[in-house]
Amino acid sequence: MSAEFDWELLLDWLENQKIIPILGQDLLSLNTEQGPVHLYRLIADRLIAKYRVKPDQLPADYTIADVACAVPAFERDPQLVYSQVATAYRHVLNEQLNGRFPEPIVQLAKIPFFRLFVALRRFARTCDKARAPHRFARDRQ
Repeated sequence: MSAEFDWELLLDWLENQKIIPILGQDLLSLNTEQGPVHLYRLIADRLIAKYRVKPDQLPADYTIADVACAVPAFERDPQLVYSQVATAYRHVLNEQLNGRFPEPIVQLAKIPFFRLFVALRRFARTCDKARAPHRFARDRQ
């Protein structure tokens, strides 16, 4: 068995819909003026600012879950977490990133037969929005 991955075979399987790609959060790294940052970190930072979470309440490598645990309002109303994370996500994507998608998502969206995928969590909407301009361009050809 070869140690190299057969990308042509993978693309053939995608084209013939023999496999369904599963995309994960590793593709959500963004290049910002401060350097590369993960989309989830930007969302966590938005929640920190909104709820005035103190840095000493969080570990150095904090996550959205760490921030959620540090917000008393979320403990009283756990459903609030979901709506506030969704709101922070929209803010980050639309206002901080000006609707720019992570480059790997844009590259995947350009693959003509990359029509069906399984994505983890809210990431599915990000993939779908990134695909839309490329899908319509292919339909016009």
